[in-house]
Amino acid sequence: MNKNISLVTRDESTFLKGILILFIMVGHNVYLMDLRADLKDFLYAFHIHSFFYLTCMYNIPDLTWSRIKKDFFRLYVPYTLLFGLFVVLYYFLQGGGDLQCRAIFTAYFSGGAMQIANVAGFQYLWFLPAMFAFLFLRNVYFNYSCFGYIILVLSTLVLVFLLLGCGQSPDLPLFFPLGLYGALANFSLALLLRKIIESSANQKWFRYLFPLLFLLLALMYFVLRPKIYWYYSFCFLWIPLFAFPSLFLWVKSRFVSCFLMKTVVGVFIKRIGSLSFPIYLFHQVIYMLLSFLYSSVESGFLLWDGFVTFMGTLLLTLLFIYLLRKCLPRLYALFS
Repeated sequence: MNKNISLVTRDESTFLKGILILFIMVGHNVYLMDLRADLKDFLYAFHIHSFFYLTCMYNIPDLTWSRIKKDFFRLYVPYTLLFGLFVVLYYFLQGGGDLQCRAIFTAYFSGGAMQIANVAGFQYLWFLPAMFAFLFLRNVYFNYSCFGYIILVLSTLVLVFLLLGCGQSPDLPLFFPLGLYGALANFSLALLLRKIIESSANQKWFRYLFPLLFLLLALMYFVLRPKIYWYYSFCFLWIPLFAFPSLFLWVKSRFVSCFLMKTVVGVFIKRIGSLSFPIYLFHQVIYMLLSFLYSSVESGFLLWDGFVTFMGTLLLTLLFIYLLRKCLPRLYALFS
């Protein structure tokens, strides 16, 4: 793999981020996820993990202290601020009581989703320390091959744990702190996808085969899932293995690059993609508040309720980001 080659352009990357963040917002919408019990697991198998895979599609920078500090500031500052805010709010919403300082510090430094949820109420913040750890591992792997094999072996072991159904243990992030567990769980598959796409993306058979296999896989998942005993292999291997290349190839297709990106819809999706990071940080809280207010007038028709709360969350999140950027630009800079 040539670390100096980027497999995706800036516009393609931004468009793909827009699609992925919309998928994430759909996955966080309870009304839409209640349409089918298995839809949530299907989306969760690839929508957030694809952001890890996408970072391996770019040209890989040299590993320097300035690069490490830049990544740390971009990810750990919003992580720390939001984690602290959520812990305080969650503490008071729970009625006070004894402050579980040990559990709070454990959650913060482990970066585990379940640990964070237990003290802060939201688990989605796990992505921030995991992404920092992933970027660090990526830069080490591509710049120092002597350490790369160790990283690859550890990542493969974590993936095997997940495939065997052992990777859901809440204690595992404690053995891989600072987001390393989330990073290792995605690293080996990200490298495999980089290798596949770099070597085959220009092949005509590849452009048709992977989307076709993904459609077949999705059909198998939704039709046969109650009879499938290898559920973990679907969610942690097969779905992400075929979903990301299919989305990647679709974004690079002539239809998207020459037509869709130039339409109003395409421009809007790119705008969403350019704001994908602050949208990710704020949309969950806004959705929770909106769904709480909407619960008093919901129609009982899940698809309609889901559409209303989804569009409301998206528009209110964009409005919040706009106001934050205009009124508090220095604070906004920490979350952008």
